[in-house]
Amino acid sequence: LLGLLLGSGLLIVPSVGLAVIVSLAMVIWKRRQLQPWWRGAILAGTLAACLAVPWGVRNYFTFGSFILTRSNFGLEFAAGNQPGVEGFYDPGVMGGPIHPSTSLDAARRMRQVGEIAYYGELKEAALRRIEANPWRFARVTAQRVWLNFFPTTDMIGFVPGPWRVEFALFNLFGVLKALAMAMLLVNGPRRAFWLAYCLLPSAPYFITHINLRYEYLTFFSWTCLVAIMAERSAAPLMNRVGGLRGRELG
Repeated sequence: LLGLLLGSGLLIVPSVGLAVIVSLAMVIWKRRQLQPWWRGAILAGTLAACLAVPWGVRNYFTFGSFILTRSNFGLEFAAGNQPGVEGFYDPGVMGGPIHPSTSLDAARRMRQVGEIAYYGELKEAALRRIEANPWRFARVTAQRVWLNFFPTTDMIGFVPGPWRVEFALFNLFGVLKALAMAMLLVNGPRRAFWLAYCLLPSAPYFITHINLRYEYLTFFSWTCLVAIMAERSAAPLMNRVGGLRGRELG
């Protein structure tokens, strides 16, 4: 099952594959005393390869590069770290002169050198900007992490519906996420597992740009973690109330 999840995750949402890889490593570690533990690891890796490798072969014959997942990281990385971009997805600012869908010059350049080479140029240019001003990159990255928990009204505008209600709900959920994460780090179960499934799928966006639709990747895992931490917090109180009622009935 982990192999199927890993293979499909790499194809559909590569960042989810990161979480599955951590889960696979955890399963292997826990079963290291069982023999033969390596059979499950080989089976999972084989299933993942059967799903992902054909896409890599297709990309090799199409673009000349063996890419198992998406090829647009360089574009998103450069777009999210342009001057004037402050963490969240803003199509009016992020496209600018580098995105082939908003700039004719960019589209011509991509056609001239090829998609993979063009995205590589953008990534290198972004890395040079970050090297020249690492503090700005650190500040914007921290801001992206913050926005992942507490979106602004500008971000809410991209989601259809009553923005005041959505703004309140998204930020309330952000508070619950932050509290659950703090409780997990202090005294929570399976920290590595929950950190992997709650944070790793969003990790690439922490260095590119944040959009509210990326919340959907981790909504289920965050909801589960919030519920578990709430239950663990309420358990002592419920036990105490149950004990008091038992003594009253006695």
